[in-house]
This record gives sequence, C-alpha cells and structure tokens, in this order.
Amino acid sequence: MSHRRTTTSTTHTHTPRQRSYVVTIDAGTFANIEIVIEGGRYHRRGVWPPPSIPRSEHGHGYKFGYAPTSPAKRTSFTPLHSQQPSMSAGRSPSADTRSKVAYEWDHVASRRRMAEERAREQQRRREEARLAEARREAAEEARRRQAQQHQQQQQQQQQQKQRRQALREERRRQERIQRAREIANAWRTYEGRWALLSQRQPELGLLSALTFERIPWPVADVPQGRTLDMLQPEAIREFLLSPAHSPDVSSKDRIRAALRRWHPDKFTRVLNQVMESDRNAVEEGMGVVVRCLNDMLEKDHQARD
Repeated sequence: MSHRRTTTSTTHTHTPRQRSYVVTIDAGTFANIEIVIEGGRYHRRGVWPPPSIPRSEHGHGYKFGYAPTSPAKRTSFTPLHSQQPSMSAGRSPSADTRSKVAYEWDHVASRRRMAEERAREQQRRREEARLAEARREAAEEARRRQAQQHQQQQQQQQQQKQRRQALREERRRQERIQRAREIANAWRTYEGRWALLSQRQPELGLLSALTFERIPWPVADVPQGRTLDMLQPEAIREFLLSPAHSPDVSSKDRIRAALRRWHPDKFTRVLNQVMESDRNAVEEGMGVVVRCLNDMLEKDHQARD
C-alpha cells in the first residue's frame, strides 16, 4: 500500500476566457512539487529531481514501506497536453451565454452599421441625382429663356423693320403725291405759257422780252439762269409721261405733241423773240429737248413692237 498523498487545488480567474489550476503533491517521492495549469500551458514549481528516498526503520529498506524494484529514473517534466485547448474548454455555461450574446450584439451592431452606411450612400446618391436634375432643369430654363428673349428680340426687330418700311413707304407715297401735285401745277403753267406763245400777246411781255427762264421748258422744275442741268432725259420723261396730267392722252400722243412744239421749224418763231443774250442757250436747250423726245418716241415704238 502506498503512503503517497496528493492534494489538488483549483484557482479560477475572474475572466471567463482563462482559468488556472494548481496541483500540489505533498507525499511520496514527488513531495513539495506543484504542477500549475494556467491558460492552457503547464509548468512545475518546486525542486526537481526529488531527493533520495530514505530507508525505513522497519526493515523494508525505504521509508513508508516503499521498496522500489529498480532505481528511480529521474526524467524531466513532460506537459500533459502539448496543444492549445479549445476556447470553450473549462468555460461555465454562464460565460458561454455571455460570449454568445456579445457575439450576437456585435453582429447586430455590425449589420446596423452596414445598413446605416447603405442608407447614407443611397441618400447621397439621391441628393446627387436631385442636384443634377436641378442643374439640368436650371440649364433648360436658361436655354428656354434665352430662346424666348432671342425670339422676342427678333420679333421686335421685325416690327421695327416693318414700321420703318411702312414709314418709308408712307414718306415715298407722300412724296409721290407731292411730286404729282408739283407736276400737275407745272403742267398747267407749261400749257398756259404755250397758249400765250401761240396767241402772240405782246402786252404780257412774253413775245417782246423772252428770256431763258420764261421759255416753257418740258420739266417740272424751271431752270434757273442759263444752265441746262435741269434738262435731263429723266426729268423730261417724268414731266411729259406723268399720270398727274392728261389721263386720256397716251404716251405716244404726248411725245408727238411735244415734238410738234419743239421741232426747229416750229420753234424758230419763238426763238426769234428771245433776247440776244439768251438766244444761244435757248437754241442749245431746244436741241437737247428734241433729241430726248426722239429717243422717247423710238423706245415707245420698240415697246409696242
């Protein structure tokens, strides 16, 4: 029977993930040896190897009656386990429950953070889309307003152009009316003077003292001085063919009637009554009128053909 006695004491730390165990051997060959189990690792405390076993006084040769059959083999201490124990080894049910609850809370918190991040990202994208849509609408509104302003400017310019055109046409109409009145008055004066020349009325001073200005020239504007600038083909045509007078007489008849008056053979009697100082100018003017009337008559024939 062995007189060896072994005492085991267990020490728990306050943390649920780490426990310590101390095994004390206080009898036999391994007296005063403690094996410490802490955090999954094992080590010894005490004197190793143990001292020699004393002999017993009762004849057995060893104390406590222990007689080994072979010498004691002194070997180094070998840990009971060489691998790290699992995390759940040695845990109490309450510690496992707390660990599971903590893991679940961490998982829920992580999922909540991910959901919040997704919500913030979606909100950011919605805000960016809203801002982009607002910018697009603002640009579209600006383009619409610019197009509307451009259209209004074009309309205003068109209206101003139409008003200016209307004013120009009205002014030209008034000028034509005024010019027609002037030509009508000049035509009456022209016909009246030719009538006086035909009737030979010396008391009016037309036959006795004819000057360049008193000759009934076939133009609306009476020449001033002895200049021939007013006797232009355009002025003669405007005066003789104007609709302001002789509405029942054709253009051909008007030209022929003027040629009968201004023909050199017919105009000689008038030329003889002109003052000597103006006679050359009057004769030159008569030639201008005759040439213009012949051109007008030829163009009229060509137009009729």
